[in-house]
Amino acid sequence: FVSLEDARKRIEAWRTDYNSVRPHSALGQLAPDQFRQLHQQENGEPTNLLMVYSAG
Repeated sequence: FVSLEDARKRIEAWRTDYNSVRPHSALGQLAPDQFRQLHQQENGEPTNLLMVYSAG
């Protein structure tokens, strides 16, 4: 990193890619944001993801 601002930009780009783009094998090849949206209840509350994962 060449500066604190450079580090912040690069880390934010990595975080966005990791959570929004990059598929995860433990989540059925979905990105975490996609997995969360898929398993969110209609009222906006998240489901119990431990149960979703263990049920397959």
